[in-house]
This record gives sequence, structure tokens and C-alpha cells, in this order.
Amino acid sequence: MLGDSCVSWYSAKQKGVSTSTAQAEYIALSQATKEAVFLRQLLSEFEGGDVGHAIIKEDNQAALSIAQNPVFHSKTKHIDVCYHFVREALADGQIGLEYCSSKDMMADIFTKPLSKVQFEKLRTLLNLCAKL
Repeated sequence: MLGDSCVSWYSAKQKGVSTSTAQAEYIALSQATKEAVFLRQLLSEFEGGDVGHAIIKEDNQAALSIAQNPVFHSKTKHIDVCYHFVREALADGQIGLEYCSSKDMMADIFTKPLSKVQFEKLRTLLNLCAKL
């Protein structure tokens, strides 16, 4: 999101097999981080200076914990090193991470079947309502 508008969205099947939900979410967080860093750099070129850090909202507490705690854990030793780009971007101040409850995760409108009430709520949050 940039202001109130959605400027980037991505959904794809992951290329590997994850052994846990935390690993799958962490891999997705790594992809989101790459996109956020790119968009941040692009925006800073337009603005002519630092635009601050990009906020990435994550609904998986375990993935947030892995990203924010660089200590080696036996549960994370199987995660490929390339996905730890998240930690570097976080340490460099390029991104910030925030927990977002699953019920408030706007990207779900693009990736999951939703009830009518939830669909309408997320559609409104994304400013996708048709003006009548």
C-alpha cells in the first residue's frame, strides 16, 4: 500500500516443500521483503531522498519471531540462508515488521475464499468499492 492505494500484490505457489507453516510464512515474508526493498528504492528515486522504512504486515507469529531473532534455533536450521534476507533488511532499517491479525490481513481478498462479510470488509479497506 502507498497511502490508501494498493501498488503491489503477488501470489504464487512456492517452489519448494516447507516442513512447517512457519517456514512457508517466512519464505513468503522473504519475497515480500524483496518487493518492499525494491519499491522503497524506486520511491526514493522519485522523491530524491530517504522515504523511511517499508512496513510489512505478517499474521504468523513464528515467522515474525524467526525474522526478529537472529539466534540460531534447531527449528530454523533447515531454512535456506537466502531467505534470511529479511533479517538483513530489518537490521538495515529498510523494512519494519508488524503483526497483523488474520482477520485484518488485506491480502487475503486475493488468496483465500472469504465469507461475504469478510470480503466486503477487506474490499472497503482496499478502496475497491464501486462508487454508485
